[in-house]
Amino acid sequence: MTRWGRWPGGREKREEDRRQRGEPTSIGDLVRSLLRSPLHRHRKALYEEVTPLLREFFGDLAQGLSPLSLRSGTLSLGVNSAAFLHEIQAFRRDELLRFLQARMGSERVRDIRLRHAPS
Repeated sequence: MTRWGRWPGGREKREEDRRQRGEPTSIGDLVRSLLRSPLHRHRKALYEEVTPLLREFFGDLAQGLSPLSLRSGTLSLGVNSAAFLHEIQAFRRDELLRFLQARMGSERVRDIRLRHAPS
């Protein structure tokens, strides 16, 4: 450590040194590494792209939806209410799919998968 209590090389170097010595990792270090991961960046980009579209389609009800993933043309959405999930599946699924295909491209979104995901 330097005389100001900082490790040469910064936080990443300190995390690496801890791992090499087999010391426990702090929760803060784990959260920071998760936020830097490519998966987090991908999910954040998907959230930022899809959430405004859901708000446009559902209005205030969109608060109960969250984009989970987009894989092989299937957009997975989490719905926080079983009743809302049933309503979308029974009455609005096809309309929502057409709406998202018009905005995001029909090649990119070929299907929607909805699942109950309480917040």
